[in-house]
Amino acid sequence: MSDPTEPLLCKQNHGSDEASPDPPPYSYNDQP
Repeated sequence: MSDPTEPLLCKQNHGSDEASPDPPPYSYNDQP
């Protein structure tokens, strides 16, 4: 809980569509 960037990256890596309100465009673009 020291770095707000560490948990953020972990959460995005685990489930971007679940943790993040807007998923990455590159991920969705890569997969049809």
